[in-house]
Amino acid sequence: MAIKISIFGFGDDGPAQFQNQKHILLTMDTPVTPRAALREAGFEEYEGLVLMINNRVVAEQDWDAPTVQDGDDLRVLSAFEGG
Repeated sequence: MAIKISIFGFGDDGPAQFQNQKHILLTMDTPVTPRAALREAGFEEYEGLVLMINNRVVAEQDWDAPTVQDGDDLRVLSAFEGG
């Protein structure tokens, strides 16, 4: 099962797996929750993140409920400072 995870708005403080790239292909054995997919991708903190699955925003309180399926596209957005 393959899940594409892309990040937007991260500076140098993104997860190590995303070093020098904006997306990774995560391979899992079984369907997982969005939170489990993020944890597997190296996210340790979730404050300030917005998660989209297949271009639909998923509220953080629902990250433990829906299941991420093979071929899903996860996008993680983070606010960043700047002017």
